[in-house]
Amino acid sequence: MAGHLLAPGGSIVTMKGLYPHEELAALAQPWSVRDVVALRVPGLDAARHLVLAGAAA
Repeated sequence: MAGHLLAPGGSIVTMKGLYPHEELAALAQPWSVRDVVALRVPGLDAARHLVLAGAAA
C-alpha cells in the first residue's frame, strides 16, 4: 500500500514477530525481499524481525 511513496531504489521496512515465511513467499512482483534482520529487544522475550523490501529497479 505504501509502494507508491518510495523513491527509486527505496525500501519499505516492516517489523514482524516470528520470521514471516508465508508472507515473504507470497510477496508479488515487482516486490522482493532485500534483507530480514533478527532483533533482540531488551526486556522482551519474543521474536522480532525487520523485513526490508523494495521493487526491482
